[in-house]
Amino acid sequence: MQKIFSANLLLFCSFSFSSSAIAITIESKVIDLEQGLQAATAYSQKIESQEQSYQSALARGRSLRADYFPQFSLDGQYRWVDHIPSVTLPAPLNKTVEMGNHSNYSAGINLHYLVTDFGQTSKGIDSAKAEAEAERENKRLSADELTLSLKKVYYKLIFQTSQLRSLLDAWELAHDQERDMERRFRSGSSSLLDYTTATKDTLSFKLKFLQTQTEFSFTLQDWLALTGETLAVEKLRSPLPQELSTRPKKLPSRPSLAVTFSSPTLAASTTSMRLTDFQHPSLLQLEQLKLAQKLKAESMERSYFPRLSLGARTSLEYPDGGKKESYHQNSIFLTVSMPLWDGGKRSNLLESTYALERSFAAKKENLTRELQDTSRKMQQLLLQLQEQAQVAKEGTKDAKRLATLTYQSYLNGKTNYLQVQSANLKVLEWKTQEDSLLYARSMALAQLEFLGEHR
Repeated sequence: MQKIFSANLLLFCSFSFSSSAIAITIESKVIDLEQGLQAATAYSQKIESQEQSYQSALARGRSLRADYFPQFSLDGQYRWVDHIPSVTLPAPLNKTVEMGNHSNYSAGINLHYLVTDFGQTSKGIDSAKAEAEAERENKRLSADELTLSLKKVYYKLIFQTSQLRSLLDAWELAHDQERDMERRFRSGSSSLLDYTTATKDTLSFKLKFLQTQTEFSFTLQDWLALTGETLAVEKLRSPLPQELSTRPKKLPSRPSLAVTFSSPTLAASTTSMRLTDFQHPSLLQLEQLKLAQKLKAESMERSYFPRLSLGARTSLEYPDGGKKESYHQNSIFLTVSMPLWDGGKRSNLLESTYALERSFAAKKENLTRELQDTSRKMQQLLLQLQEQAQVAKEGTKDAKRLATLTYQSYLNGKTNYLQVQSANLKVLEWKTQEDSLLYARSMALAQLEFLGEHR
């Protein structure tokens, strides 16, 4: 799997304010994608549930395999009969002898061994194995879905962190320009309109920073919910001091709100994905379910054939004919059974099973088409986003240069402050667009990984 980002995210370190000599320390949190995936997998009850379903399916297969081994059983029987056969002896005895007793019992050990059922049991075992494989693919699908969900949250955190950096840059720039406007206004070289506009810009960027910070906290809650970590939400958002008024004299020192990551080569393959390229768990699951139904139907077809079994019994019997005493009996027997008519039960179950096989085959074909279509769209989107991101990167550089030149031109009296304001906003817009495109590319790559393109 291609590693998209390797990042350490340090949140809300220390703020220090020289004006009041107050130090506020906020908890730090390190977020790592690989560690998060491990924690989320261990925390997920859905994956645990599907693991148990997989083990259950394996146990069903082992239970069917037991039919190949000899079966031992202990049984006992008591029977009372009303009529007892008798024999009348001729003269000179002239005596009637009873050939039994009203009370009869038998107790012994039985051995039963299946000689052949013409593949009915073996097909059933293979069907159970296929069902177990389907459960395993279902578990893998849930793990991939969890990975995709965690990556989406992770990349959103990175995107919002970049937004916070950009907004903080814009806030600091607006603040510095406001201080400059205040000095120029007091000296009479700038108008009240320019000073008021600069103050409004500072408040606007401050508000956007706080709003994005709140959104970041909500996204971090999503991360904690997936990984099962505990961290008080109120500690995830650094407070602003009361001394920071609407027109502060000085901003707090820049917080260490940073993400360090290595940017991958975001190049998508231009080759259309073929049917055989897909190894998506959902497709493999449907394939195994289809195979399980096919084998199950073949097992049911074998039930029309004779079933041959061998048995042996050693027991204690009573009575011994006309003798009122018990005796020991050993016996061996061969049993052949074959169904003649069951009212259509087997044939209807067989048709139902084959219909399920056809259903799973159709579902797999439909899902394959959907995955192929989604994959092609994602590959095309990646190529387009790559081109757009390059344009946005150049646009951000140009916007920064233009903003610097515009402000210098304003200081020289060649432009008005509205042009400065517009140039500053353009920098933020271009940087936000650049970050948005990087975020979109990361999400598209994560989706392609989920589809199986980069497995």
